[in-house]
Amino acid sequence: MRNIFSILGLLALVALLSVVPNQTVQGQAAQPAGGPQAGQGQRPQMVPIGHSDQPFNAKDFTGVWNSSNEGKPPGMLNTLSLDRPPMTPEGQAKLKTVKTGYNGRELGNGVVQDMKQWNDPIMWCDPPGWPRVLWHPTGPGMRFVMTPAEVIQFFENNHTWRDMWTDGRKLVDDPEPRWYGYSVGRWDGNVFTVDSSGFDSRSWVDQYGSPHSDQMKMQEHYERIDHDRLALTMTLTDPKIYTKPWNSYKMILKLADKSTRTPGDNWSKKADGTPYGDIREEICLYSESQSFFTNIDPEGTGGLKPPPERR
Repeated sequence: MRNIFSILGLLALVALLSVVPNQTVQGQAAQPAGGPQAGQGQRPQMVPIGHSDQPFNAKDFTGVWNSSNEGKPPGMLNTLSLDRPPMTPEGQAKLKTVKTGYNGRELGNGVVQDMKQWNDPIMWCDPPGWPRVLWHPTGPGMRFVMTPAEVIQFFENNHTWRDMWTDGRKLVDDPEPRWYGYSVGRWDGNVFTVDSSGFDSRSWVDQYGSPHSDQMKMQEHYERIDHDRLALTMTLTDPKIYTKPWNSYKMILKLADKSTRTPGDNWSKKADGTPYGDIREEICLYSESQSFFTNIDPEGTGGLKPPPERR
């Protein structure tokens, strides 16, 4: 289990590093393809990034998928895209309350060096919510499970999941808010389209504090490009906060045997030598924060306290 020790340490480290603009990796060496697809019994092979000639089922996302830099625009931050729409007065007011150490450049509200002033919701172990869980501030560890009634999306971060129902149910107009909302999916040819609503407005869209309201709606499009790559594009619509929809760039997820941060010796290997798929359990435990600042970072904040509106 990963707890508040690693969560807070990682937040502080990434915040410091984020003062320098992100650089996009333009070239990578060949990477191992993902684990065997159900029923194929094939060992992963080294394939050049960008294509795979291994057979695959376009409507089966089963397996562990890791984020990648493929197709990421130059200077891209951990968010939907740098083309965030203009905000409404309500959105501008919410952004002005943000205090974080992350350098969101034109997307943020400035960098606050004093960690005691930060008001990032995940500092108190609030769930990152959707879509922030895709970054949080590092990418997934994400696993898909396909069933006749739903597609389940599991995440390392907080070891949580989303239900994307395919059983014909419809989104309701005024649901009780949830951190990950309510989601229904359908197949448009080989593209899996997901519509979501009913989000808890306390979460941030990204680590830079991009806000949303309880009226936020998300639409996602997943398309399996080949055996090893899954493309994801998203559109955020929230008329209370943004003057027009916010479209994401095309994210490319890579099939993997297991999460990149899962120790290789957690399980023995299959008979064919390939590892069993797994994602790491990474849970935020606010109850251990005092121990963190006593034993790990005694020069830090001395114990984070939520802002008054969250106590």
